[in-house]
Amino acid sequence: MQYFVKTLLVVSFLASSAYSQEASQLSLGQPLLPKTNIGEPYLREENGDWALRCVLTESGNDPCNMTQLILTEDNSPIAEISLFRVQSNPTAVAGADITVPHETLLTAPLVIRYSETSAKQYPYTFCNKIGCIARIGFSQEDVDLMKAGERAIISITHIQQPEQAITFPMSLAGFTKSYDDLPAR
Repeated sequence: MQYFVKTLLVVSFLASSAYSQEASQLSLGQPLLPKTNIGEPYLREENGDWALRCVLTESGNDPCNMTQLILTEDNSPIAEISLFRVQSNPTAVAGADITVPHETLLTAPLVIRYSETSAKQYPYTFCNKIGCIARIGFSQEDVDLMKAGERAIISITHIQQPEQAITFPMSLAGFTKSYDDLPAR
């Protein structure tokens, strides 16, 4: 057995020495890009805790959203935000769909707190099989607060505990880069 291993090592060494002289003939491979069909979503880039997700179009002018899956302290999903820029709205420069679990009390608004002195509340718009959604608009001031911050605090209320809000952080790590790379719709 030892003889076989020694022989194999010698043969491998001699072969690699001969081949090292022909390094210019080596193929480094061609990266395979995931195949995406028209209408299918794809991940364009990730920045910090934000991802730019787009949908492939024939024109190449792919619509994109910034997304973040928000987790609780025990790493369970609690919300998802999908943010997009808007082009011709006099008051909102961006919009977002924030999806929360089904057992959220819909009569209590969703609250986003950017700092101790800056917070806004938003109504829920509808529920579907995934969860309940608040469709919200962001002013330039809201976007500037998110660009300057490290995190925002989101509050929702569970239907079985209407007197106590559930709060969780939305990371703003990578927000500025993702927002600046996000094309307006």
